[in-house]
Amino acid sequence: MASQTAEQFYNERQARRRERLRAQQMAGVQAPAAAYRAVPASAYAAPGAQALPKPGVHALPRLSTLTPAEVRWICLILVIVTGVALAMIQLSAAAAVTQQEINDLKKNITQTEEDIVDLKVSIEQTQVIQSIRDRAESDLGMKEPEYDQYVYLADVPLPDTAFTEYIKERAYGTQEGNTEPPEAADEQAQPAE
Repeated sequence: MASQTAEQFYNERQARRRERLRAQQMAGVQAPAAAYRAVPASAYAAPGAQALPKPGVHALPRLSTLTPAEVRWICLILVIVTGVALAMIQLSAAAAVTQQEINDLKKNITQTEEDIVDLKVSIEQTQVIQSIRDRAESDLGMKEPEYDQYVYLADVPLPDTAFTEYIKERAYGTQEGNTEPPEAADEQAQPAE
């Protein structure tokens, strides 16, 4: 008997719905497609069981479509959400490009700082060499050699002794047991032309 009551309730509701749809069609209002779907009675009650309508099922579905104002608001909200999402994507891409530029600039700064250190060392070395040269010229009376004063090792015949001994002889000007100045020893070592 309870299942018949549920079926009767369902049938009455469907009849009222059909009447409303006919009235709307007569008035020229187009009904939504969902209103034409029929829900079987088995959805409300299991066969052979005493079933009551499920809560919320007996509520009438919305028969009218969205109003044009509601459609405009929904479209506006969708456009705004889409615009914000696209702006966030573009901003994150711009941030990635900017971060890459920052990293490149940091590398350039590091390289420039290394170049500055190298230049400072070079300047200090130049100043040290220049100060040695200035002291040699002022205190010791030395000067840059003239072109004819250069001695090329390839032009000088090497004696049978070791090369280091030869350099010592040229530097100190005497051989073991030889007391002549280096210039005289050089004149004796070179044959007359």
